[in-house]
Amino acid sequence: MKHTKNNSSQVFNLKLKKENPPTVIRSDGQETRNWIIECAGKLFARDGYDKTTSKSICTMADVNLAAVNYHFGSRDGLYLAVLEEIQNRITELNSLSRIKNSPISSREKIETFLDFFISSVFKKNNWPVQLWTRELMEPSPFLQLVVPKKILPKFSVVVSIFSEYLNLPEEDPRLYTAILSTLAPFSIVSLGQNHPLASHSPIKIPQGQLIRLLRANALLTLQALRDTTAVADKAQSCNLAVPDE
Repeated sequence: MKHTKNNSSQVFNLKLKKENPPTVIRSDGQETRNWIIECAGKLFARDGYDKTTSKSICTMADVNLAAVNYHFGSRDGLYLAVLEEIQNRITELNSLSRIKNSPISSREKIETFLDFFISSVFKKNNWPVQLWTRELMEPSPFLQLVVPKKILPKFSVVVSIFSEYLNLPEEDPRLYTAILSTLAPFSIVSLGQNHPLASHSPIKIPQGQLIRLLRANALLTLQALRDTTAVADKAQSCNLAVPDE
């Protein structure tokens, strides 16, 4: 029996159509630039970088190749701009910093961050999450250009928020395990909703209910880790306080 390889456009099941260009073009061209990024992002998310041509981008955005080259220099420059735009849309840095520096309890910061992350991941027509997941699974040469500039500053803030709540130093491996185990389920559910096999899933829980259950479970797990850490720290301090006989 022969096995056929899944087409990436089926796995990332995005229904695309030719977009209408913006009705108002600003004199500085920023509107056109944003429009090209939006259309290119949808195509890159569906077909991947290698299979998305400049021609298909121009057709969908209803612009000519000169416009793409003017704003981005090349298709490579456009793809890099798309990856950077993704990071502006998913858990934006300034919003994370506001959560971190807000005068609320560490528990409230975790809850606020979770709600912010969930709202970012489950936006309608969320090609940024789909393209970013594709990029992580099949990294392009452009990923290493985005990580230092866009990813690490945001991740540092997230680490700080979790560190404060869990009372764990930022170099503790348990902290990073907690972050991954908290965020991964939401990303998986977000991707699964567009998968061609989604209708055959044995899980028949409505998405909204599933998200609420995942959120509650994440908070319970983090609370358990926080309590365990507190008990361990107390036991260690007691042991240190007992003099040797």
